[in-house]
Amino acid sequence: MRRRQRPVAPFARLLALTAAACCLAQVQEEQNEVDDEVGQPETNATIVPTQIETFFPTFSPTIGETTVPSVPPSDAPLYLVRDFLLEKKDIIEERVLVSYNPQTRNRFPSTQYTFEALIESLDYMSNEFQAESEFTFDLWQSDEDTYILGLVNVALFLANAMSESIQYDACSELNWDGKNGKFPLSNACGQLGRSYQDENCAQGSTEFFSCEVDVDMEVTAVSQGLQARAPPPLQCGPDVSGYWDVASQTVKDSKLANTAGRTDNVGCCWFGRGSLQTRNVCNIGKFNYYFGKRGAEFERTTKYPDIDFCRFPESICTSIYGSELRWLTGLFEWSERVQRYETEFWNYRGKLETFVKNGFRGRSFVDSISRILVKGCHLENCAESEARMLGLRRQFAFMIINDVFDLKSLVRTGSPTRTPTQRPTHQEQEYRPPQTPAPIEKPETFAPVGESFFFGPVKPDNTASDKTDRDPVYVKPDDGGAGNDLIGIKDNGARRKQIGAFS
Repeated sequence: MRRRQRPVAPFARLLALTAAACCLAQVQEEQNEVDDEVGQPETNATIVPTQIETFFPTFSPTIGETTVPSVPPSDAPLYLVRDFLLEKKDIIEERVLVSYNPQTRNRFPSTQYTFEALIESLDYMSNEFQAESEFTFDLWQSDEDTYILGLVNVALFLANAMSESIQYDACSELNWDGKNGKFPLSNACGQLGRSYQDENCAQGSTEFFSCEVDVDMEVTAVSQGLQARAPPPLQCGPDVSGYWDVASQTVKDSKLANTAGRTDNVGCCWFGRGSLQTRNVCNIGKFNYYFGKRGAEFERTTKYPDIDFCRFPESICTSIYGSELRWLTGLFEWSERVQRYETEFWNYRGKLETFVKNGFRGRSFVDSISRILVKGCHLENCAESEARMLGLRRQFAFMIINDVFDLKSLVRTGSPTRTPTQRPTHQEQEYRPPQTPAPIEKPETFAPVGESFFFGPVKPDNTASDKTDRDPVYVKPDDGGAGNDLIGIKDNGARRKQIGAFS
């Protein structure tokens, strides 16, 4: 009679498997000893593991430094310009993002233009901006051989922003084009002979960018000069006329023409706003297409799809997103108008590289950039008048390049361009701003510009907090209108009123 075989207990089966594993491990160890005696191949070729599944690897893993990184350096994005600016945060806030109160003769940290908002806006414009690459702000920061070009680009931008808006701590354009103590209210239509509502985009494919002029629109700017007896904020609307009289500190009802001959303020809502004082129906219209509601209507992905900057141009200053919008308008205009500027014998990138290779010498390149921004051309005498505050823009540019960024130290310690500093072929000497810069040019204006105030310590300005154009207060209208909380305040005092367009 056959004896019935008893089933193997689970524990006994586990012991058997363990013994088998030990045998396999011993065989593997002996094989490794043989491999060590034979030696590894002279090449560093990676041994491909066997395709047969086993409980144990065929070869023991190599212990030591990996010769090939798991993620190649080229795949890891570099933010060299951003990292550099973060290291320079304190001196940028002390020397660049400062404003001046001519009444107290004190410098104070700008409330309108902050470092954090600058970095966020640069990140967006250089990395996230969903538009044609030619409209991004060039930093060239992923390449150690070119990122110094990006630093110079930032320095030139900041120098012009200091001249246009930061020194005044203003978002909206100020009324500064006057004569004999009289400042026409029609300066809202344009200053120095300009007519902002008539400055359309070029005819053809870009014509549709321009904002339509609404003759019924009424808007009051949020910014006013800090100097004593400063003219009131610019204002547009069919019922606005007259001029500001400095002597009596009142608005006179008598008509006084601006330098372009305008005495009315109908449709004159296109004065400058933001870090570079972006103005006119063309530039604001382009911003609305690439950032605002106009682009969203064309099924573009825009950052502010619910804000119509053509209907509410002052929202650049009064929106809940104002801190970033003040920077973004300027960065976009710089990218679109300065970086893309090119003639038969002149282009921005080429001249920028030459300026860096020549050791940041020569004022002609810096002055050309200011002319391109202000006048749309780069040559001296290319326009009927010279770029306003050209000398100050130059002084700010070299202050940032030499003293704030100290770019020459990068060249000495290993220039990102890796090109030895060369002397220019012409005889023009290196330009550095004097220790005591000359006063700002002001041809018969009442501009709140002042003295050599960027070369001393920042002092607290006790009067700044008392100004109604500091730190906007955003009030949602009682009617609960959709989107009104995005474009700004309804009313915050006589100097801070948006009327008509927000009704």
